[in-house]
Parts: sequence; structure tokens; C-alpha cells
Amino acid sequence: KILIWGNILGMGIVLGVNRNMLFFSSAMLWGCIVFTMLIALFLHVKKWKLIAEIVGIYFLFMALLDFFFFFCRMAVENDVYYVFYKGDYFLQIQGDSMTGSGIMDGDLALIKQCSYASTGDIAVVMIGGEEVTVKRIIKKPDMLILEATNPLVENRYFSNEEVEQLPVRIIGKVVYTKTYF
Repeated sequence: KILIWGNILGMGIVLGVNRNMLFFSSAMLWGCIVFTMLIALFLHVKKWKLIAEIVGIYFLFMALLDFFFFFCRMAVENDVYYVFYKGDYFLQIQGDSMTGSGIMDGDLALIKQCSYASTGDIAVVMIGGEEVTVKRIIKKPDMLILEATNPLVENRYFSNEEVEQLPVRIIGKVVYTKTYF
């Protein structure tokens, strides 16, 4: 049993050290010991082996709780919220036409499926049923402009007639992108 609790203590220390904090390792362990001893004194427990196991279980609980909060914080910092609540599917970006918006070749883009986008939105557009592109939408009374935010890539212009004939359809909006280095 000593090896088990030693591993639990080691796990707690490793979790804390990996995140550049002293975890609950020293402060929390001593807090657990003092808290358990006070409970033991209050309840007049004379079995110290039981007290040691209670401290170990409590420390394991604290380590798991810390681990849970660590992953919750990591999820919030990495915008995992968007994955679960705002998007429908991911696309991997190919090409460099949107680098001015911070969307790089190879990025993962989270897409919210829709058929309408406002002027200024970055959308996924299907052209002619075969080509799919990600561009900024600019709507004019007589045309639709698919704007590339990279100045080296030309914008694409479609008249209202071409929008209907080809067709040019908005199939989603980009709500989030993740760049991997």
C-alpha cells in the first residue's frame, strides 16, 4: 500500500511540476494531513493506518480534481468551446489566399453550415458544384465578390446571373481556425 500512495503522491507532484506550480504537492499534502488528523482527533480514531489511507485517498481526490480543472482551463484557453457549440464540421485549408486574415495553408477551419453570409464574413463557397473555396464575401447590388485577403491572389467576381447559372452557393461560415506550426 505504501507503493500505491507513493505513486499517488508522485503523480500529484509530477502534475504540478509540469505546469510550473508546486501543485498541491507540499501545501495540499500537509493540509490533507492536518485536516485528517484533526478529524481523527475529533472522532477519537486510534488507527493511524486508517488515517494514512484516508490522507492518501483525499490526496488522490485532490490530484484528480486538479487534473480536471487543468483540462477545463486548457479547453477554455484553446477555444474548445467552439468545437462543441458553434461549428458543424472542420475543413483543412489548402492554399494561401486568406493569409491576410490569419488563415494559413494547412490550418483547420471550423465551419458553421449555413446558406447565407453577410458582407465581410469569411465563408465557404461552392462554385459550379465542383470547386470549394474559402473567401471573404462582399455583396454588391449587381455582383458577388469573393475577396482573397492575400494581395498576391486575385479576387473573384460573379454577376447575379453567374451566381444563378453556375451556381455560386454559400455552404458555411468560418467561425474559428487553428494554426499548427
